[in-house]
Amino acid sequence: MKILDSCPRFRKLPVFAFAMGLACVLGTVWRIQAQENETADQSSEAEQSQQASLLERSRKKLLNQPYRAKIHETITVGGRQVDAEGFFVQGPNLKMRMQIEFEAAGMKARLLQVCDGDIVNTEQQLDDEIRLTRRDVQQILNAATRSGAIGQNRIIVELGVGGVAGLLASLERNMVFTEPTEEVIDGERFQVLEGSWNEQYQAKFKANPLTAKQLPQHLPQKVRIYLDSTLFPRRIRYLKESGEDKILLPLVTLDFNDIAWLSADDLAQQAELFRYEAPEGIFPKEVTNQYIEMLRNGPSGQ
Repeated sequence: MKILDSCPRFRKLPVFAFAMGLACVLGTVWRIQAQENETADQSSEAEQSQQASLLERSRKKLLNQPYRAKIHETITVGGRQVDAEGFFVQGPNLKMRMQIEFEAAGMKARLLQVCDGDIVNTEQQLDDEIRLTRRDVQQILNAATRSGAIGQNRIIVELGVGGVAGLLASLERNMVFTEPTEEVIDGERFQVLEGSWNEQYQAKFKANPLTAKQLPQHLPQKVRIYLDSTLFPRRIRYLKESGEDKILLPLVTLDFNDIAWLSADDLAQQAELFRYEAPEGIFPKEVTNQYIEMLRNGPSGQ
């Protein structure tokens, strides 16, 4: 095995590259969603709709109660479907572990991301080749906070350590949701929210001549969130319009199963999940400074 700074096989396999990018959807779905300040987080309760309040309750619960869940992710791109399986564990104080495996174009792929609260290690593997990066969360938080350029919540979302709660926060800021409806699936009742991009989010694209007339092909038009009785988002489905009739078809579907809320004893028994050891002979690429510059510069610096 060898370290990959820019592996040709990763670059030449567009379906894999797309799937690998979307596999990180838990924390960094479509990077532009994290490119805003925290004004939405500071809005008063009186200004929040019932839908936003529902998402807020779910988000706060996920932030405050550690959990573990299995992940099934289905990605459809270019007429091909990629199914990924894995699990996600959210611990206290930014600790997390996400592991996803799938096949693309006959090649086996694996994505592993681990944060011990201080360091995020991300390992991408395609067959026998590995790409490994490392970033210091606390250093990034401290540098960005001192500069006053952005808030801590946005950094957490951008770094991908906010887990499902970070994803919900991003959707909450960038989408307008319909009134919740109820749907029964396999005998279980869900509250379903459907969202579409708000005017502020769409304005980012209208200002760009390349995307002024139409959103990028990889970007969905709508999202549906299925909240169970515990307010866990058991399914998050991104939808894209297709054909002259503009039928909504799934682009990405995230399903969470076997959800377990973790106690302090559970976390103590699974403490090793938040520790990372690189494969022998593999050395990570340090990207901390790149993230500091990216977060300071915002969209213009991308």
